[in-house]
Amino acid sequence: MHKIFMVVRLWLGELLSHDPPSDPLAGMSARELADLPVHHPASDRCLLG
Repeated sequence: MHKIFMVVRLWLGELLSHDPPSDPLAGMSARELADLPVHHPASDRCLLG
C-alpha cells in the first residue's frame, strides 16, 4: 500500500510541477496556428442579431 501511495504521490507531484503556458497559442506549432479560423463564428451572430 505504501508503494502505491508513493507512486501516486510522485506522479501527482510531477503533474503539478509543470506550469501550463499562460497563452494557449504559445504552445501551438506553425501548422496548428495556420489551421485556426480567421475569426470566431459567434462574432458574426452577434452582429446579425
